[in-house]
Amino acid sequence: MKFRSYIDKDIVSLLNIDRPDAFSLLIKILSSGIGKLINYSNLAKLTGLSIVTLKKYLWYSEKTYVVQTISPFFRNTVKELTKSRSIYFYDLGLRNFAIGSFSLIENMNEISFLFQNFVKNILYEQTKWTSWDIRYWRTTDKAEVDFVAVKGERVIPFEVKYSKLKDVSVKRSLRSFIEKYSPKEAYVINLKFDKMIKINNTKVSFIPFYKLISNKIFDK
Repeated sequence: MKFRSYIDKDIVSLLNIDRPDAFSLLIKILSSGIGKLINYSNLAKLTGLSIVTLKKYLWYSEKTYVVQTISPFFRNTVKELTKSRSIYFYDLGLRNFAIGSFSLIENMNEISFLFQNFVKNILYEQTKWTSWDIRYWRTTDKAEVDFVAVKGERVIPFEVKYSKLKDVSVKRSLRSFIEKYSPKEAYVINLKFDKMIKINNTKVSFIPFYKLISNKIFDK
């Protein structure tokens, strides 16, 4: 079993984890929180770990390429959240095994977050050998964009929709980001819809996820 092998061999043996049961529980809890912000106090309470040990275990899980945490994007603006990181998985198969969830039909909300994680993995693969960094954007007034690619002063927002869109409606959050930062381009990743519009000077492309795989959005 891949997950059990990871816990027993990679973590317990190589890293000398003293609480493998708590580490395993932590991964299972994180498996239910794809795309959500990390709450250290809540995780510590649920796993019975101290905050210090919890952060160490999270660091181990990142360095062994199980989870990836995404930092928030901000420009020193008070209204934007600047501390919490969001959680994703490198290997969705391992994530599904950890939580014991293999049926995508049962929970449509779960499918949406898995699709978001899938898109994150594509963006990560396309940017890992470049100067681009993947972050997310969220403000105190509830505006949020799933991913923001950042390179110096350049930004590219990505909104992810597990939906067969039929029109070019741009939601409030993405529109707020565009109005605030005036990016040259923005993307709405969805299942099938393919269209391009302009908002002010920003080119907004609605593209199916499979075109994101082949598109060369990021330069070196």
